[in-house]
Amino acid sequence: MLEFEKLRPVLAGRLAEHAFQTAREHLGRDASATQLPAALLAESLYEQGRLEEADNLLRFRIPAIRSSGSLECAARAYVVLARVSMHTGQRDLALSLLRDARALGERHRWPRLVAVSTAECSQILLEDGDIAAAGDSFRELVALVKGSTAVPAAVQRAMRMQLALLEFRLAISRGSCDEAAAGLTQLCEEQTPGNSDARWTLQLQLQLAASHARSNRAPLARDILTRALKAGAGNGLCMSFIDAGQFVRELIATLCHEPPVGDLEILDLLPYSRNLLRHFARTATPNGSKRLTNEVNQPLTKRESGVLQLIADGLSNKRIAQHLDITPETVKSHAKNIFFKLAAQTRAQAVSRAEALGMI
Repeated sequence: MLEFEKLRPVLAGRLAEHAFQTAREHLGRDASATQLPAALLAESLYEQGRLEEADNLLRFRIPAIRSSGSLECAARAYVVLARVSMHTGQRDLALSLLRDARALGERHRWPRLVAVSTAECSQILLEDGDIAAAGDSFRELVALVKGSTAVPAAVQRAMRMQLALLEFRLAISRGSCDEAAAGLTQLCEEQTPGNSDARWTLQLQLQLAASHARSNRAPLARDILTRALKAGAGNGLCMSFIDAGQFVRELIATLCHEPPVGDLEILDLLPYSRNLLRHFARTATPNGSKRLTNEVNQPLTKRESGVLQLIADGLSNKRIAQHLDITPETVKSHAKNIFFKLAAQTRAQAVSRAEALGMI
């Protein structure tokens, strides 16, 4: 977790993988001690742009995390799965996961998890262009932070950091870029080298660059972005830049397409910057969320629901056929219909999405 704060996700992933394998070896593959290392490893994979691997690691663990996971584990796992869902065109699934996370936080009286899920929900709505709904979610977060006076100081600080960053992203989206730039500049100046969360500092820098770019201060925006890209390139970052929003992505695209002549520092960063843009192009599927919504609105039949539950229990098609006294070919037909309605490509995806949507 400390390595993540220092912007070293690859090393964080190696440490998490070692902890994960150790827990499985000594305590069993499904032991509760595997949950946090799995969430951290998935977060590392996600940051590197390995979305499918991150999703594969977490999707079957959500029921266990929901029932026995720690606050830290739940916060990281739900955010990763929600972001993967958003980037694969499944907006409704992402929002459903975050609603589940918020309910879990309220049930366990974990204000930090409620804050994290609310902030992520607002960012997804903002990314989708629904500024009004994002603003509503932001106001919920404001009320939550104001009402969380009894939580530990470190937790309250983390919640206020989320609140501030979201406030400035909303301001930039609404066109109040000078106001956002002033506030972000002050926060950046308050960061003490060696004592601050480098990830938080990076996000401040990216939003500050976006605010300057939107206010026609291109040279200043480029200088700030260049510093952020240097940090990203040196530490193998990917999704931190993509998740910073469309204005940051547009700024990176401008840098790639119109690099300053003779600026060797920026020219050295062009391969990395172009790779970020290529990765975003692979994950951007704006019509995916509509597709999922339409297909999930086709309800499963009673038989399909029964087959899906048995798939979730880990039974093979042959075992399901024996259990239901039907042929394996009929099971395959039901599975094909289930995959279509849930917009899933695999059994694991079907189960994960059905669980997130409360269908099983």
